[in-house]
Amino acid sequence: LQRVKKRGQFLKIQSSGRKLRSAHFLFIYEPRKEERLPQGKLPLNRLGVTITTKVNKRSVARNLLRRRIRELFRREFPFG
Repeated sequence: LQRVKKRGQFLKIQSSGRKLRSAHFLFIYEPRKEERLPQGKLPLNRLGVTITTKVNKRSVARNLLRRRIRELFRREFPFG
């Protein structure tokens, strides 16, 4: 699992990515590109999580939610 950390990476995915909306979340993702990789290697999944203060004013609570989302993603998509 590769984390999206830089603002430029987030902005690139927001402008060219796909959106999936639910009642409480907005997921913006970029489909994995088929790259030439060494034999037996899969392209890495990339995840960036942004949680606004609308969800919770306390940064401790937002960070906890962010960590839980990353862990859920890591368990559901273990190949990346």
